Amino acid sequence: MRIVFTARTHRQLEQSALQLQRLPAAAGVRMAILGSRKQSCSLPRVRAAAGGADGASALQRACRRACAKGACPHYAALGREEHARALHARCCAAEAAPYSLDDLAALAVGEAQAPGGCAYFSSLALVPNAEILFAPYAYVIDETIREKVRTLTLTLSLTLTRNPNP
Repeated sequence: MRIVFTARTHRQLEQSALQLQRLPAAAGVRMAILGSRKQSCSLPRVRAAAGGADGASALQRACRRACAKGACPHYAALGREEHARALHARCCAAEAAPYSLDDLAALAVGEAQAPGGCAYFSSLALVPNAEILFAPYAYVIDETIREKVRTLTLTLSLTLTRNPNP
């Protein structure tokens, strides 16, 4: 069984993941937190592409180009054993606490001489084994995005909302 927790903003997802950390039974829960490239990219020249009116789309194109050309050291590091060990220790080990997008980004920064793996693609790699998945509404509602995150399949959906202005 998988729980899919959705929220409107990345900040709300971060807060929810942090609340999960407070639960004593949360240690060892396999989770994934999905965010956009804009939220998780740590390569300055790719992030700079998001500055125009076509922000997210331009960043997506810049990311794809950098990955295809081998110009993104974080994407290239995904297959390195050091990154795999760090990602597993932080996110998948039995004693691992729930994490946030910031934690994945910290893994991506890594050492100056050996950058860690890309936070965006690392988060996608964690989805297949996740018991709880934190994702923006769009990842669940938009069929195009759902198809890109191939392992995000829904058979039953329950939406709980809280009015932020009681």
